[in-house]
Amino acid sequence: MRIIKTTTWKNKKFLNLFIKQMLSKSPLDPWPVIKNSLLFVLYNPHENKEVSYCTIKSWNNLFELGNVLTEKKLRDKGYSSELINKVLEDYKKIYVTCETNLESFYKKFDFEKIKYSPYPIKQRVGFVNFFSFLGTKKYICMERSI
Repeated sequence: MRIIKTTTWKNKKFLNLFIKQMLSKSPLDPWPVIKNSLLFVLYNPHENKEVSYCTIKSWNNLFELGNVLTEKKLRDKGYSSELINKVLEDYKKIYVTCETNLESFYKKFDFEKIKYSPYPIKQRVGFVNFFSFLGTKKYICMERSI
């Protein structure tokens, strides 16, 4: 497997998957696409195809693991875990905002739930969680420091 580093606007397959996911019942955070964030692509040269995607959002000197996306038919093969592990090699301190049910998944990558997150992450989590009374999912912030 090989990692390709690009931006969200430069990868048409990612943008198509992103739009498809946005129209589903589990939409993604649009910020990485709006801001044209860094995009890491896990590429399988044996099959000549991209198999998983991961964005990194940057807020001045803070970094946040963004959308992790694998096409539905390619899921449950460990692609996203492999990609996340590779991407995290370049980040000593990084945050992730995720649905509460994904906490155990991110713990595998040494993320720990934190009570207080830095601005602007805190603002975004608070905003999303404010609307949880409408039936939206609850979010938490996790930090990884190595």
